[in-house]
Amino acid sequence: MANEGKAEALVGRAEWLGLRVGYDSGFLVATHSASADRQRDDDVAEAIIEQLIKCRREVFSIAVAKARGVRGSNFVGRQVFIPALQVWGTLTDCSAEGIVTVSYPGQRDPERKVTFSGAPDGMLIIIDERPAPASPTSFAFIADEKVRLRCERAEAVGVSLEHDSGFTVAKWRARAGVELAVCEATVRDLGQSMREVYGYMVGRAQGVRGRDFVGQRVFVEAFDAFGILASSGVDGGVTVSYRDRHSGSERTCHCQGDDLMIIADEAAEAPAEQDSETTWQRLRRRAFGG
Repeated sequence: MANEGKAEALVGRAEWLGLRVGYDSGFLVATHSASADRQRDDDVAEAIIEQLIKCRREVFSIAVAKARGVRGSNFVGRQVFIPALQVWGTLTDCSAEGIVTVSYPGQRDPERKVTFSGAPDGMLIIIDERPAPASPTSFAFIADEKVRLRCERAEAVGVSLEHDSGFTVAKWRARAGVELAVCEATVRDLGQSMREVYGYMVGRAQGVRGRDFVGQRVFVEAFDAFGILASSGVDGGVTVSYRDRHSGSERTCHCQGDDLMIIADEAAEAPAEQDSETTWQRLRRRAFGG
């Protein structure tokens, strides 16, 4: 509880400085607000970022909850499967803190509606239809064979999974000869590995979104250092270039997207698409002292 209170205070302090802390496709992102009316102090902001990353788990929880709170209202009325309870229901509400309320039929009296409230990590939200994908989804990045086969079987019957603002969403595309009951059975099967499925979907979301952050500054907790995001893998793994604080030498580390915080400027274009000294070169000078 002490760390949670500290994390909330740090997030509030960061926002007062014009530094918004948010959750973006599996990444923890600190964004410098372009509309902040107070003078920007990068040294103070970096000190706050270092403190935030020390409470990374709690800060992540705050950021994910805020993202769910914003996105969740769009899912109100959608069908939901809760693996832990083995019940289908309807999402009836989502609070600003990301707590969802689900209504489902009672076991003894189906006419009586029962409500469940909690964080939606272990829920699958079912969207009736989705457009046909441009290309087949590959699950080769999933190391756990059992989970990989479940995801592949789901894709084969038209059920596609994705991570969306802290929710695991199952989108169904109707296919000839595949009845809705088959899709529901597939979702139940996925629910048996819900914890693992959730983690892998976060990793895939990081793999897709991470490409947009290549060239951005990051802070890596394990090395207590600022650096540059050099590359992003399909499974959420990233490569970071940084300067070692003790030896002063330039190094490269490989870590997961969960292990760092991305520092971005609001409305800034991807550094790779610009050639001014104020983007990529400036970021390298700040990271490496060159």
